[in-house]
Amino acid sequence: MHELEDEIVESLEIDVRQRRGSLDLSVKRLPFADGQRGIVLMKTFNEAPDIEGPTIQHTITPGDEDALAAAFIWRRFDVPGVPLPLLACVLVTVPANSLISTLPTDRMPAFLAASDWAKWLGEEPASNDELKACLKTVEGVRWTMTKEEKAAKPRGKPTPSNPTGLI
Repeated sequence: MHELEDEIVESLEIDVRQRRGSLDLSVKRLPFADGQRGIVLMKTFNEAPDIEGPTIQHTITPGDEDALAAAFIWRRFDVPGVPLPLLACVLVTVPANSLISTLPTDRMPAFLAASDWAKWLGEEPASNDELKACLKTVEGVRWTMTKEEKAAKPRGKPTPSNPTGLI
């Protein structure tokens, strides 16, 4: 699997730094210059501190916004021996805002203003500099961040010799 990840990274022509199981991307040549850009709408999103040890997820909820529009880039890969193409995408990240940086973490998804959607999706012409300008850290918003509680461990199926969960 790592070979395929390396091939994806090389074909996207990006600098990559490993970040707790995900890829943090710093754009060298912007794959979105070819129109390989998209938006995913989110009601909430999760972040975790960049610290050693177990992952502690936090859910971030926008205040007055119905949904957030996260920017992503994608690429299609033809993999030898696989009948269908592999479609891969990654969220674009920007420096963390003041709320999220308290976790601590230094990155967050790049959320697009509604006025930037048409440029980002290629419906309006835009230079690479104009596209990069769409990718801003969102500050001054009324978001909330809540630590996720660990799910209770599932109980075993009760049996006459082990009535787990019945008492």
